[in-house]
Amino acid sequence: MKKNIITKLGLVLSLSVVGLTSTSCSRDEIIDLKPFNSIDENLAFSTAANVDLAVIGVYNAAQNGFYYTAPGAANTPRGYAFGAAYTEQGDMRGEDMVNTATFYQLTYTATYDAGTANNVHHWENLYGLINKANIVIEGANKAAAGGVITPAVKDAYLGEMYFFRALAHLEALKHFARPYNFTSGATHPGVPYRDFAITSPATVDQALAVGRGTVAEAYSKILADLNNAEALAPSKSTRTGNAKITRINKEAAIALKVRVYLNMRNWNSVLTEGAKLATAYSLPADPTASSGAKFTNKYKDVTNLSDATPIIRYAEVLLSMAEANARLGSNATAVAQLNQVRNRALTAPATEAYTEASFANTADLVEAIVTERRIEFLAEGMRWNDIHRLMYDDLVPTPGIPAKVANAMPTGAMFTLGTPYTGPYGVPMIPKEDFKVLWPIPLSTTVNNPKMQAEQNPGW
Repeated sequence: MKKNIITKLGLVLSLSVVGLTSTSCSRDEIIDLKPFNSIDENLAFSTAANVDLAVIGVYNAAQNGFYYTAPGAANTPRGYAFGAAYTEQGDMRGEDMVNTATFYQLTYTATYDAGTANNVHHWENLYGLINKANIVIEGANKAAAGGVITPAVKDAYLGEMYFFRALAHLEALKHFARPYNFTSGATHPGVPYRDFAITSPATVDQALAVGRGTVAEAYSKILADLNNAEALAPSKSTRTGNAKITRINKEAAIALKVRVYLNMRNWNSVLTEGAKLATAYSLPADPTASSGAKFTNKYKDVTNLSDATPIIRYAEVLLSMAEANARLGSNATAVAQLNQVRNRALTAPATEAYTEASFANTADLVEAIVTERRIEFLAEGMRWNDIHRLMYDDLVPTPGIPAKVANAMPTGAMFTLGTPYTGPYGVPMIPKEDFKVLWPIPLSTTVNNPKMQAEQNPGW
């Protein structure tokens, strides 16, 4: 169900601060390097207070990106890339939520093109976020070198920025590149990995020279950034109050590495990283995730839109470890971890919980884990990531973009809890071989960047 109700990011603070340089090496960066409402980066890092505001500005950019409504018009805030848009884009590409409005219809029906607003804004705001993180990385280093902030404060800020840079590139990969195992060694095209700030015409030219590289190269850089984030970001135990969940910490970097390694099918590394969090987190006894109604009850504040958009939860780490253990043959451990998540929603766990005998083979167990992910993360934007990473899986392959109910308000009578929906479908399935499985690189980028034009996704 398309829900315009999510405005805060579960990992980030909702504050509006400095608007540094723009988006994705497109027209915005070329014609608006110093927009009228931005603070020059030298001033932004001239005092400790300004440095902190610049950091919070990156958090704001993550949850409340902008796009231009018309040439020369003011920036209009939207929920890109990790506010409402993250949830809606991830769910609208899947089959478990029904779109009831027109805003994400083209995403829902896969009838987008290189100029479709939702896809374009997702790309532009991801790279806008990346650029802001890079500006802070460079600025914080200069501020520390000049004695404006201490080395310890600098390291904490850098850890947060490396996390954002990794998260944004990972999000771009799942929409604009094929899954990791599409080719042997992941040698197929990835996305441009931007690890420097664009603040001048010279750096615009530098960015224009950066090609897509391979998926393997992008994942390697994501892991390098997350390793840096783990090493530099504060631990959750040193945070106080809401900052324990709203500010990036080293545990968040570890959890994101679990997701990265799951996408890479590196099962042993999933377990290694997940084990680091065993004593840091636990699951609440009552998930309060869904009321069982036709509308999700996961987001409660429909008046003030104050609910957080969760990006990483410990349940994801446990289910990722369960899947890795199942694929490595450790079925007993896999079932136990699956039950840790699932049992919280059962009426009688003592009799309803899974046992090893519940599954005829490894494929059945993995399918149950993937199904539990669909249930646990319903309306959290997670579905497309699983569809994408499993397209060429050996045990539970997904066929492509799923068939789904037509873009409208379905009647409650169409659905019976506990019974799989079998139709009718108003939106046909798009096979994984079809070029539409990938979003096109936006026209706003390719018209200004010959390299990206030459590296456009096939078919577009």
